[in-house]
Amino acid sequence: MTEPALRPEPAPPKPAPPPLKEFVPEAELSEYESAATGDFHALYDLEPFESERKKALGASTVEDLKQAWRLERDRVRKEIDSRGLESDPVSRHLFRLEQQLKKHSQLSRVKYTLVRDASPYAFFVHSSPQRDPGVVPGMLEKLLPWLREVEATFGASYAQPLGLKPSTASPCHTFAILPTRELYSDYLRMVKERGRAEGLAHYDSDLRLIVTWGSLEEPGSLDGKRWAILHELVNALQHRYCEGPGKLRPLWFVEGHAQYLTAGKLENLVDLSRRELDREHLKHFVDLVQKPAEGALHASLLRELVGVDGSGYGKVIEASRQRLGKPLKTEAEARSFDLASTRAFDAQSYLLMHFVHHGMDGKHRQAFLQYFREVVKGEHGWNVFLKAFGKDPEGEFLSYLKEAYEKHWPGVLGADALKIPRKPKAPPASAASKTRGDPRKASRPRDFDPKLLALSGEEWEAKLAAALELGRTSRLDEAGAALRALKSSLEVEKASKETASPRVIREIQRIEEVVKLRNAFLAGASEKQSVLEVGAARGRVAELDRERGIIRLKVGNSVKELPLVALTLENLRKCADAAGLLKGVGSWPGAYLLALQGQPAARVLDSPHLRDKQSTPARELRQDVQDGFERLVAQGEAALALDELSRGKPARGEERADALTVVERVKDVVARHGAEPVVQKRRELLRKYAEALLHGAFDSSDVECLGIHGALEQLDGGRIRLSYSFDLAEEADDFLPRNDYLDGMRRELVAQGGVGAIQAPAASGFRVQNGTLEGIGAACSRLSLPFAAPFRVSYSIEVGSGRARSGPEAFSWMLGVCDDGREHNIRCTNSGALLFRLDGRPEVVEGGLAMFEPGATYPYEVRHDGRIVELESEKNTVRSPPLPHLTGGSLFLWIHSNLPVRLKELTIEAKLDEGLLDEVRDRWIEAQLGGVF
Repeated sequence: MTEPALRPEPAPPKPAPPPLKEFVPEAELSEYESAATGDFHALYDLEPFESERKKALGASTVEDLKQAWRLERDRVRKEIDSRGLESDPVSRHLFRLEQQLKKHSQLSRVKYTLVRDASPYAFFVHSSPQRDPGVVPGMLEKLLPWLREVEATFGASYAQPLGLKPSTASPCHTFAILPTRELYSDYLRMVKERGRAEGLAHYDSDLRLIVTWGSLEEPGSLDGKRWAILHELVNALQHRYCEGPGKLRPLWFVEGHAQYLTAGKLENLVDLSRRELDREHLKHFVDLVQKPAEGALHASLLRELVGVDGSGYGKVIEASRQRLGKPLKTEAEARSFDLASTRAFDAQSYLLMHFVHHGMDGKHRQAFLQYFREVVKGEHGWNVFLKAFGKDPEGEFLSYLKEAYEKHWPGVLGADALKIPRKPKAPPASAASKTRGDPRKASRPRDFDPKLLALSGEEWEAKLAAALELGRTSRLDEAGAALRALKSSLEVEKASKETASPRVIREIQRIEEVVKLRNAFLAGASEKQSVLEVGAARGRVAELDRERGIIRLKVGNSVKELPLVALTLENLRKCADAAGLLKGVGSWPGAYLLALQGQPAARVLDSPHLRDKQSTPARELRQDVQDGFERLVAQGEAALALDELSRGKPARGEERADALTVVERVKDVVARHGAEPVVQKRRELLRKYAEALLHGAFDSSDVECLGIHGALEQLDGGRIRLSYSFDLAEEADDFLPRNDYLDGMRRELVAQGGVGAIQAPAASGFRVQNGTLEGIGAACSRLSLPFAAPFRVSYSIEVGSGRARSGPEAFSWMLGVCDDGREHNIRCTNSGALLFRLDGRPEVVEGGLAMFEPGATYPYEVRHDGRIVELESEKNTVRSPPLPHLTGGSLFLWIHSNLPVRLKELTIEAKLDEGLLDEVRDRWIEAQLGGVF
């Protein structure tokens, strides 16, 4: 019996392959998310890990990636430690700045070498081939002692006495030195800064970086570029010690302080510490105020100077243009005028800064330090200044300038005190002359349909420019819609079809390609959860919501929603390029993104994305750029602004706050784009629109609308209390000159004898002097507001003692109320009498003051209950008969005197005469529009 053959045992089953798993780096790799989105993300090579994202990987592959990540993380940790990026605030700051420079739309065009040999100053110096190797050491040798001296002075004079602490956001001062002036000019245009100090240096507060160009070796650099850099260093120091949000706000302080600490020839360090009054600034400003016409335009009252808020000179220029009261016809004329305004502002700011440090033997220095303390907290404005100094020091300031001027140029100025000139206000139109006045005012519109501003079908280029402006500001979907609407309208109108339609079609195609590029990039970024930096936000793209136009970024443990327009064209171009979406034949959108930003034609044509000469879209874009694409983009802002204005509500339908906002937009369009043909063509329509808006926005309870400088208090029943203490020079501006008014009374006084030798009206007038409104000669001024009975007016009068200006002593004065501008009024005389007309006849109610002694003060009060008028003086009270026909109108002060007559105080309690406010409204409207229209 044979044994059965043995069967081979079955082979054991093969083990199942390990399961594959979708790879998500932040889930698998320790600290990956914080590394990819943190401050030092640029140090990591994330590509090997991002390329495997969402792939199905085996365990061994994942383990290999984990090991590779540990090595990468260790490498970066060693680099962070070796460079001190966590332990050293300066190194950390410079690293961050270096990353910002790489992303900057203009400054990224340059490669830099970081020079750190001169702590606490660091220099990003251009690495271009034309750089002389000896430039940096030579520059530092010439510059560093000056930088250190300025910073030491700032610390010893202000930071230490006030206990100011520097911001941790700027542990050192940084400078970027560009290779050419052309690149620097491009940078200035990008930041929309005209550039001070002849465009030699600029402090970029967003980057906390002083930007300049070239070296200190060029001719004139010691008196120019070094001064400019030191000036910007002071601006950087001001920002460094600012405790409030952003930069310091009072422009006079920012510029005047920088001028003060750096003024002079600066031939050696001793010059920098002397703080001698700069003769150039002194002569320029004092000579300016000696010329009434120019000084009235460009010099400022202190409250105007100190009140300017903002980081640029726009408000300064706007104020000067408003005082000019008429438009500037050409760009050259506007540039010259604006330069005169900013130069005067700089000179006056510097001189005021010198005065508060050295004037009156240093009397105001402690007040200035108190003001400095408030400014670094973020405070600003005239009230803050006045609180620190106690009173308006304008008189002392001008006396200080006059004394300093006479030391250098004796005998040039006259005996009179310096005064900031102001154009005399036009006298108010009388009721009889209103219909004969300015026809534009007589027909001032109360309503206006903004559709009248719309671009016409013939203005297809302007409509095209407006659509491109939407694209330039990243509103790409809106741009596409506007272009398609333009194409449809051209097809309907058949206007300029051969030229217009093909061009519009090309732009439609280009915008659509850019939209596709944006969506493709964001879709890919969302799919891969790539890290994206949009503005100040940096995080992973979690979702693209095209319907709502939103990008959702995962920032840490939260999700932040950002509008699509936050992704700028430059950011899109760089991100799409890095993602490989701008390669090959279809790369021309990269150049289009440059053109759409308004970049110079030379830069667009030099783009690598336009090198494919076989590509029809690239060839057409190249031709359009050569034919003036840059100019088309430049006029887009004006065209779009007009288009948006034309879609607004009719003027009568706007709320007050909205109306004032629209007025500012209208003024901005005219001021910034007045030279554009589409704006020039609509200039009068824009004015009418603004006038109609302002007509509806006028509010008689708003002190700004009333245009007065007295103290205004609202009382019950719609009444107001208006008080004048006459301690501010501009209070005189509320009294409008009418020296020819009631001239018949002057002739009567002369005919009566003894008062004929009074100054001619042209040499007469009123001014604020020593707490009074002082007048002399043959003068009359009317208060700019009309009042209605019942009212009460309290005032005190003094006639100055001393020798008469001309001839024997003679004086006569009256205060008038209920004046209609046609010599119908109630007059209160110096003798305490009442003068008025009743039934067409002149009437007098005699007063009780037989004598009026020069040098004495006499109080009065006039009351009107709606029928009877009472005038109370020290001696007695006189009453009028019923005067129902004289119950409202203006107040005036009339003098015929060769001794000074002083109104020492004035208080009015009354209702405004609403029926007579047209004149006040017109003045306010003209003030709002002056200098623009």
